[in-house]
Amino acid sequence: MPKINLRESISEISKAWNYDVTDRTIRNSFAKAGFFVSNENSLREKEEISDDVLVDDFLSLDSEAETSETLTELDILDSVKNKNNTAINCDEDEDDEDGNDHDAEINKPSYDEMPKSFETIRHGLQFEENTPEGVFVALQRCETYYERKHFFKENTQTKLTDFISN
Repeated sequence: MPKINLRESISEISKAWNYDVTDRTIRNSFAKAGFFVSNENSLREKEEISDDVLVDDFLSLDSEAETSETLTELDILDSVKNKNNTAINCDEDEDDEDGNDHDAEINKPSYDEMPKSFETIRHGLQFEENTPEGVFVALQRCETYYERKHFFKENTQTKLTDFISN
């Protein structure tokens, strides 16, 4: 059995939660495990909410809290300069790569290589700073698409006779 670390398990749970698991699946899983909804938990009395605090006071409670660092003009200029230098270096790298890759033949990766590739990309992106969450969602969608496409392509429907032993 392969070892699964915390990062991989969170990724798999997220993928299942976003694409594979329905509310019916969850209900059935809990029922199979012996958990049932009891009348005790389903009917709770409503709690009284006091009107001592006004809504405006509640909404503006943390308006004065500092949520990010205050940048000076020099900090902003340094940030822009670093981004420009990175963009220039990336363009130079692309020019170098374009000259050598014309002779290389591109082969279709095998089914076993594709999940490893997705995992490599996910692993690399997790170490990048400020990676938007949408990138991971898009990667999960690609991975789920590929897994489903391969699953339905390779698997055929089982017959009832496959389950009956004589």
